[in-house]
Amino acid sequence: SQKNIDLFTSFGVMSEIELYARKEIMFEAYSKTIAIEARTMSDISLCSVIPAIEKYICYLGKTAKFKTDTVGEGFDAVEKDIIKKLSDLSLGIYTTANELIAARDDAANQKDAESIAYAYKNNVILLMAKLRELVDSAEVIMPRDMWPMPNYGALTYWY
Repeated sequence: SQKNIDLFTSFGVMSEIELYARKEIMFEAYSKTIAIEARTMSDISLCSVIPAIEKYICYLGKTAKFKTDTVGEGFDAVEKDIIKKLSDLSLGIYTTANELIAARDDAANQKDAESIAYAYKNNVILLMAKLRELVDSAEVIMPRDMWPMPNYGALTYWY
């Protein structure tokens, strides 16, 4: 606000031009950081997480077929339930990752540094949170040896 600018300039801390330049630099640094994080999230989700989920779904499908062929109908309920949950999550991750890419591109195309930063804050960050929630939900269902990254327990307790 003008009152804050007057306060800083009256004490000789910074000129008004220096304050505006600093504000611009801070908006740009924020935007670049969020852009990198959003790109990393979407890349990992699309290139590592979804393929791991789909591989496990195929494994479960083969297991379900084996159970049905060996023991009979109805013994594949666990596999079918997990397949349904993971399929829903995989679709959600795919959709949200692509929405995140579009929101990131839209934010980057705003008219000035402040508008870009607010687009990242208001749109991209929300999609990043949604994507994180979906991936976290899939992680707890997936077996540790099929998950493409170390899980929280492995990072925290070294097992």
